[in-house]
Amino acid sequence: MSQPPAGLSDRTAPWRIALALPIASFVALAALGAASEDAGRPPSRVPEGIILSKDLSGGMTVYSPSFAKNGKVKGVAFASISKWSDRQREAFLNVVVRGVPREALASIDLEMDGERRHLPLTGEATTIRQVSACKSISRVTFGNQEALIRAIAAARVVTLSFGDVGGQRRYRLHDLELDRFRRMVDLLDMDPLPTEGPGPPETAGSEGTPVAGVHGVTNPTIIPGSKVPPRYPEEARRRGHGARVVLQAIIRKDGSVGDLEPIDSTGECSFEKAAIEAVSRWRYEPATRHGKAIDVYFTVVVDFTLESRGSAP
Repeated sequence: MSQPPAGLSDRTAPWRIALALPIASFVALAALGAASEDAGRPPSRVPEGIILSKDLSGGMTVYSPSFAKNGKVKGVAFASISKWSDRQREAFLNVVVRGVPREALASIDLEMDGERRHLPLTGEATTIRQVSACKSISRVTFGNQEALIRAIAAARVVTLSFGDVGGQRRYRLHDLELDRFRRMVDLLDMDPLPTEGPGPPETAGSEGTPVAGVHGVTNPTIIPGSKVPPRYPEEARRRGHGARVVLQAIIRKDGSVGDLEPIDSTGECSFEKAAIEAVSRWRYEPATRHGKAIDVYFTVVVDFTLESRGSAP
């Protein structure tokens, strides 16, 4: 296969994993059949509604909930679990903040059945990542939060408040979001944690669209001649700025690119716009299942580096 132009790449990973940890390091295990950690015992499977994935570089397994799309509840808070090869594990609380620029986010507060809890935005156990500069979406991850996750799962009413220079924004967690916390607590109670994903369903993605690369679904393959590089934003080029933009794409069964949504971005809005404009023009050999071309979710990573700016049209 031809190599991609300098500064561009596309990689496969389920879109949902991006919400918990950096996208490009992960690949779904649902179809990989990981071996059981306990000799003589059949491998256990994760409960329905949980995604199991593996960090290819660090030997870490990650568990996170599946998410609805296309108008259904996505939510603003969810739990995830990371497990290392020595069976050490850590539970994370993840909060997705919409409408508040990352640099303007001042505080996050949680209220569970009237009990208020302040979540610090500083400290070694807290990370803040930008999901989309254009949409002002950030993801805040709080480490070592098993007790808090259990408290959220046990609560009937949970409200999040986001503070910025303009005041406070409040959001009440939907019943579906609370149910995801309860599923993750059920998972925390399993010892050892499961080593396999759920069995292959008829459809692996929301709205009937499966994820590429798992459950017998092949990956779409880029048609090299169609892979036009994005235009490097001129203002960012003058300032010497680069960026990485990770997009969740639907690759249609005719090889065209459907919906595109940023799920991780390290730069300004102009980078996201340039990446979407270019990737929307790419064409693929479609993914297949049982030899038949189908629509799939696919992750595309676009890198903007100053070394590659000369390749932009």
